[in-house]
Amino acid sequence: MNTVGSLACVGHLTQDDIVIWNGDSYFTTLGGAALYAALGASIAGAAATVISAVGSNASDAEFERLRDYEIAFRTTPYPGRGISQWVLYEEDGSREYRLHPDSGSLDALAPVPASFPEQLPVNAIHVAPMPLERQADWVSFARQHGLFVSLDPHHDDSAARPDEVLALAAEVDLFLPSALESRSLTGAGPRESLDELRDLGIPAVVVKDGEHGCLVASGDDAWHVPAAGDTVFVDPTGAGDSFCGAMLARIVAGDRLPDAAARACAAASIVVESIASRLPDSEIARERAQQRAAALRAEPLPVPHRL
Repeated sequence: MNTVGSLACVGHLTQDDIVIWNGDSYFTTLGGAALYAALGASIAGAAATVISAVGSNASDAEFERLRDYEIAFRTTPYPGRGISQWVLYEEDGSREYRLHPDSGSLDALAPVPASFPEQLPVNAIHVAPMPLERQADWVSFARQHGLFVSLDPHHDDSAARPDEVLALAAEVDLFLPSALESRSLTGAGPRESLDELRDLGIPAVVVKDGEHGCLVASGDDAWHVPAAGDTVFVDPTGAGDSFCGAMLARIVAGDRLPDAAARACAAASIVVESIASRLPDSEIARERAQQRAAALRAEPLPVPHRL
């Protein structure tokens, strides 16, 4: 693969038991926001490294199945069990994460910069959902090392600590909340949230909106980018995370914001057509994603009226 840049995806690795409302289920699959973000980045053409902590129950076989995507793993060992959880999807698209009784905790297994004291060989960092204090540590790390940094907020913190999340968002280059998270943060729908968030001075804001695609803004320019229309949904896990990784990859590659969003929507559409450890050959995935992105057309949005 001829890479367009290198980036790190920082966050949790998990072992997921997935149950979907229609009866489909997938057990003991390797997951986690950092992994899916790295998959999205790889599909978009970047060299991606997962930064995480792993427990004693980590399966080497699951990592091997992803070797084709050339994702590197820089992990620190955790003496107890890693994160294992149910992921339960309802017909309306809502989901619930439920830790197994013997699971490690989200706090204990969130990576910390102190475990990686040397300069990481990357030019950008994506900070995936994890406890807000750990996210703040990694945003600070990126700033200290002059790295482009993107942030995907955790849904719990967006609801419980919106002011703190917004304060951290103002420190990053690219902020990527979902429509649900943006509503928690601003009390408004996706379009109004986009305007409120960019008024914080964040260079680029993306509101992910599932089957409706996404809204993106930078300065006074804003666009709606539709989701890929020919997607065959198998497992929706990781759609938003893979979008984030692909979006960052294409921005680092120099794409215009709406073009990067189209590539991100396409990458996410590839990921949801399989479970993570059973994705198609990487070159096939990249080719399909490029074809789907080429069919997506960004629609400019009106400039908001400001007094």
